[in-house]
Amino acid sequence: MRVAAVPTGRDRQREAKHEPSENYSGTESRNGYTEPSNLFCDLSKLPPDVAGIWFHISMLIHLHFHGPFSVCSETDDVLANCPLRSGTGIYLWAVKQLTDVYRTSYLGETSESFYGRTKEHVVQTLGGNYRVIDPDQMCKGIQQVIWDGLWRRNTRDKLPSFLSNYESFAPLVKRYLFAQVIFVAPLECELRLQRRVEGALAQHLRSLPEASSLLPVDIRFIVRRVEESAVAVSVSADAEIEGLPQEILA
Repeated sequence: MRVAAVPTGRDRQREAKHEPSENYSGTESRNGYTEPSNLFCDLSKLPPDVAGIWFHISMLIHLHFHGPFSVCSETDDVLANCPLRSGTGIYLWAVKQLTDVYRTSYLGETSESFYGRTKEHVVQTLGGNYRVIDPDQMCKGIQQVIWDGLWRRNTRDKLPSFLSNYESFAPLVKRYLFAQVIFVAPLECELRLQRRVEGALAQHLRSLPEASSLLPVDIRFIVRRVEESAVAVSVSADAEIEGLPQEILA
């Protein structure tokens, strides 16, 4: 999969990270993408800070989040109730809020499998390498960090602290994992494009303080380079995920 056209205009040197228009035209192909058919972004729909930029949209991707699926339990394996666990693409960890909508607590992509990446995430969390948030506060949209993990530069030497508090951490870690669910969106494309889609979703969510209140602030994402053609992504989900856009540019 290749993209050839590039954005043009007076702000060509800046990365674009905003949403396309509500209406697209194109030809639906068997692989689920819409092939280029004079697809352009309607500037009237873009925020003022990108006025004057034209985007040639090389492709339309339909991204649907299936779920929610349980992460794991004491009786079932990782993603045991997910029929798409062997697939690849974009995934969201989320927490059901008191308002009955889901709020994203983590966003990622995998070219391995949803099952493999989720199991890795669970093992890394149980082992103290990933952060843990107070499970009672998550459902209120509050990110109260109990343990900040061991992978960050300023926490890599904190293993003794984790081990000395392990008895008190262990039940909280388990409740933290059980309090979350996963949504998966299968996507088969080049790895670079998959990561651009992930990054575009992350940028959109981070622009919404309330919807992103549970997201880690120091996770880095890949964004589209100025020489890369924009790809339009329409987004949908089985359940209401707070802040999830209907469409983005990646």
